[in-house]
Amino acid sequence: FHWKCIAFLAFPSFLLGVQQEALCSKLTSRVMDSKWGGRSESIAVTLNTEQAAFTRDALSKALYGRLFDYLVEVRL
Repeated sequence: FHWKCIAFLAFPSFLLGVQQEALCSKLTSRVMDSKWGGRSESIAVTLNTEQAAFTRDALSKALYGRLFDYLVEVRL
């Protein structure tokens, strides 16, 4: 883990109720499942800067969308 990444994720991870290391891992890597000859294997792949930024933006958009839907539902 990058300690700089962990420090920046302290408050967002608190708000989301997840561990900082878990959030950092989800934003900077992905898991690929491979099946070969009847066997299944999971491989962790580190994302490059552009991919990590895309993942961050996708998470932000998803959270914003859910918050917006919740606020609209509560107001009606």
